[in-house]
Amino acid sequence: MRTLLFILSFFIFSYSNANCEMDAKTIMDKVVNTQSAKSEREIQQLFLVDVKSNTKEKRTIERYSIDDKNGNTKSLINFTAPADIKGTALLSWNTSGSKDQWLYIPANRKLQRIGSGSKKNYFMGTDFTYADLDGEIRSENKYTCKNTTSCNKGKANCFVIEALPASSAIKRKTGYKKRILFIDKNKFVTYKIDYFNLAGKHFKTGRYQNWQNFGKTMRPEVASMDRHEKHKTFIKIVERNINKKLDDVVFTKRYLEKNMHQK
Repeated sequence: MRTLLFILSFFIFSYSNANCEMDAKTIMDKVVNTQSAKSEREIQQLFLVDVKSNTKEKRTIERYSIDDKNGNTKSLINFTAPADIKGTALLSWNTSGSKDQWLYIPANRKLQRIGSGSKKNYFMGTDFTYADLDGEIRSENKYTCKNTTSCNKGKANCFVIEALPASSAIKRKTGYKKRILFIDKNKFVTYKIDYFNLAGKHFKTGRYQNWQNFGKTMRPEVASMDRHEKHKTFIKIVERNINKKLDDVVFTKRYLEKNMHQK
């Protein structure tokens, strides 16, 4: 989820259904309706944990996102702490014509475009790849509702949705053979995503907890990504504003190149 993690895109995509009360299209449509917002600003605390050495690192980011009337999504992730990475930022544009990302490093004062071949790389030492930060791009997936199961530590029931890359090129770009999404049958929020590498091994799990209502929009207050037995990223929301006006300049390359994001 795009969030750092919770932005969804609106495109035509493929579905199928098995052993569920609803077809996959209906389920994913309801997820979009539940988790979409016209604009969003967050302050997040990130905790990076190296499992073997048990070392921990704390970071703080500001995240902005906006969906325009044409269905285009833009977002900005800006590191505000610690000092050695302050001002590092990722600008993402998901439009009907293209999906572009640029990384800004203050020392270079230049934007580096993230190419398709780099989408499977991990972003700034976290366990989220650049592809993960693109959000749930439905046109790039084929969805099947496989089953239902108990979820959220037994507190809810979930649809089990299998997401397969829509093409071999998308599979290579993301580095995922498939993903399994666990979606609440009543609230239509995503509690967990299991990630499988190109060899078919389950190697990473994303979890999204403590969902809160913001009008018609729901958002998790806590999220994590766990690369099993290697590394973990925890996210805690410190502050969040939903559907409040954001200046369009925030989502421009000029905003970063002129260091306007560093206050």
